[in-house]
Amino acid sequence: MKYYPYFIQVLTNMHVGSGDANYGIVDKLIQRDPVTGFPTINASSLKGALREHFEEKSSELVDTIFGKESKSKDEPSEPGLATFLEADLVAIPVRSNFQRFVMALNKAQLEMLNKKAERLTGKDIFNTNFSPDNALDNALYHQQGSLTYDVYLEDIKIEKKNDYQNPLKNQDDKDLFHKRIAILLDEDFATVTQNLPVIARNHLENGISQNLWYEEVVPHQTVFLTFIGLPTDEEINQRKKAVEHKINELKGKLEMAKKDEKKKLEDLLTKLEKDLKWLEDLPKTINEFQEHLQQDIIQIGGNASIGYGLTKFYPVEIQDNTNNQNQEQ
Repeated sequence: MKYYPYFIQVLTNMHVGSGDANYGIVDKLIQRDPVTGFPTINASSLKGALREHFEEKSSELVDTIFGKESKSKDEPSEPGLATFLEADLVAIPVRSNFQRFVMALNKAQLEMLNKKAERLTGKDIFNTNFSPDNALDNALYHQQGSLTYDVYLEDIKIEKKNDYQNPLKNQDDKDLFHKRIAILLDEDFATVTQNLPVIARNHLENGISQNLWYEEVVPHQTVFLTFIGLPTDEEINQRKKAVEHKINELKGKLEMAKKDEKKKLEDLLTKLEKDLKWLEDLPKTINEFQEHLQQDIIQIGGNASIGYGLTKFYPVEIQDNTNNQNQEQ
């Protein structure tokens, strides 16, 4: 299996609910990573949203990639070929007196995501050593020239101001970070990711409020990183060879089979030939899935009818560390 990394850019405010309540002012909380406490999209929520999106396109693609759901007791469910991982936070917009917002990142979080990428793909994604002076903590990177005034993100003062540098290795940033980023200390990054927008919602009946509630949202422009595992061409070819071998064996048995055995063997041969055709079409199905994933606007989370959770997926072009090390030597 090969893992493909994707950035997810949130285009409209998103609420992927955790199902938890804090018994305070906020009634509906978002999903958070159990270790870091940062906003996340759980793998099951991500898979469910993608499945719903692709159900409008092709039932065969959905069954292949996501799995076949059981429609009766006599028809068992079947797992899909893809593996979906949770989406981890990369950057989040924070209001500032410098611009309307600045994309906030954190060195420790980027290093953790690099380690995850290295383990899954053998490569890393993010720069974590910026010049000058490796000034990463509470540093602003921008394209506005020299700044003579104090810069704040909410109430966090930014001490260092430097020329913008792309936080991604080996690829254009696709304007995911709006050419202005702030690398925040761990404590400050934790603060801005905990204090997310809370929006009041109201249910009206005949113009009268019947139910007022408050829900937490991930703000638009937030960027996540996820990985989707898919079979490699080599794995598909190995499975094809195994099926072809079984077909050839079965054809030999059919020539020697007695009349009462032939029907059973012919049914089995038909099934194997159908499996072989499915394997031959599999690379095309995977390509179709990846093309739509990159081209479509995909809705994730609740409140779709009021435009919440529209997202865009971008494939990550990752840096091969092994090749770089070999070239340096």
